[in-house]
Amino acid sequence: MHRRWLLGAVVAMTITAAGCTGDEPGAADDKGARQAVESYVDALNSRDATALMRIGGVPEDQRAKKEARQILAEKGGRGLRIVDLKVDHDFGPDVGSARLAAEAEAGEDLRETVTVMRESGAWHVVIFVDRPSDKSSSATDRPA
Repeated sequence: MHRRWLLGAVVAMTITAAGCTGDEPGAADDKGARQAVESYVDALNSRDATALMRIGGVPEDQRAKKEARQILAEKGGRGLRIVDLKVDHDFGPDVGSARLAAEAEAGEDLRETVTVMRESGAWHVVIFVDRPSDKSSSATDRPA
């Protein structure tokens, strides 16, 4: 009798797990972050600096334009096709890491881990590093 109950419980749990949809909490986070990374790959393929800045969540200033050109010169125009993409929200619901593997039609395949971040409801891929800080630097003088 105990075995039947245990078997029934296992079957019920399996059916419940199989019936779960992607609409549970966290699924929207994954979808938005994944779409941001997919848009990043599309921008690389089309060598679109404006799209790259939008996906990066940076203003279209000279610094960002220069860095976008550098990124596109290094990684753009390869005809990348995503073969694996895993997003982990390892820093909370608004920040995570995305492990990307993409095959290239031309040039080297792309394998990288990027940070994804949600700001004001929009997901961005953190690819721009030459950005000014909003914070003032700490004083190095000794107190009097």
